[in-house]
Parts: sequence; C-alpha cells; structure tokens
Amino acid sequence: ASNGQQAVDICLASMTKQCCDTRIRLVFTDIQMPVMDGITASIKIFEHWKESRRANPNLPEIRIAAVSAYNDETTRQKCANAGIEDYLTKPVQHGMLKQICEEVFGEKFPDLPSQQS
Repeated sequence: ASNGQQAVDICLASMTKQCCDTRIRLVFTDIQMPVMDGITASIKIFEHWKESRRANPNLPEIRIAAVSAYNDETTRQKCANAGIEDYLTKPVQHGMLKQICEEVFGEKFPDLPSQQS
C-alpha cells in the first residue's frame, strides 16, 4: 500500500476474503505515511480484525510491526498503545525482519549471504 488508508482497505478485504485467498497475518507499516499515518492505520486494522474475529473465530491473529526513522520513547509508546508489537528503526536490519517473519509464520527463513569485499 502506498498510504495508510490503502493498508486498512487491503487488510479489511483480506479479513473478509474479498481480495485474496490468503489472510494477511503480518503488516509492516511506516509511522509516517500520506493520507493516514501508520499508528492510526494500525488502530483501524486491529478494530476491523476484532470485528471480523467475532464473525469468524478461526481468523488468524494479525501482527503489525512499525518501521520508523524515529527512535524516541514517545513514538515507541504510541505504537505500543496502538497494539503494535514490534518497532523497527531505519535502516532496518535483515535479522530483525527475519526474526519477526519466523515468529509469525512458524518457519525458518534463509540468512542473507555474507557480503564479500
């Protein structure tokens, strides 16, 4: 998605199976996005998920990871208050992405090959 509202719309369509056969289980969102910021988008995604979960108890959990250039406690706390479990600062390290994906999907992902000089 190129903005927060699109992210909400895509996630909602996935929850109601209006866009695809696979349910979205992991969202990486930037804190600053046009139209709707990542924190507001995350709150809306979680609200839709809770509503959808009442109708479909088998709906898988959704996890949201925030990505930001900000590395301050206030922004981290806003994310935590919104239900965002992971907070990654830019530049994002491959190992952190890999760890989150492995936790969500329950499988191992390959390491990046070592860069040679």
